[in-house]
Amino acid sequence: METVGTGLSDHLKRASDQIQAQHRRLEPLFEDLSRALAGGSSRDAQTAAFRLDGAVKAHFLLEEEVVFPAIRGLRPEHQAELETLVGDHEGLGVGLQTVIDQILKAQFDLASQSLESCRLAIRKHEMREEAFLSGLDSGESESTL
Repeated sequence: METVGTGLSDHLKRASDQIQAQHRRLEPLFEDLSRALAGGSSRDAQTAAFRLDGAVKAHFLLEEEVVFPAIRGLRPEHQAELETLVGDHEGLGVGLQTVIDQILKAQFDLASQSLESCRLAIRKHEMREEAFLSGLDSGESESTL
């Protein structure tokens, strides 16, 4: 018979795996945009930028509307960490919007630089997020139910 703790651990593991898989799917989108910028086609760069932006927004939405609220409900002691991750999302979204604005102004060199900064910031965020989720999954801070 499954205990509450085991069930919670299983759910957190699945959520962590899903988020990590989504993180990996973002990388090719960054590569596509980088290639489009190097190619100098405004249409290709805009298409790649909007595809990346949509994927990032969908990923953030899943975390903020599904995964993080579930963690808050099951492990309220992690409220501060979750708020920090959501705050990161806001800043990362601004960074990505800067890239899009530069592309729309045909500032491809500047957009390439901004994209690399955004890419690095998202990677750092993903690493922190995955470490946080891994800590939940490993039971480092079991909640008393």
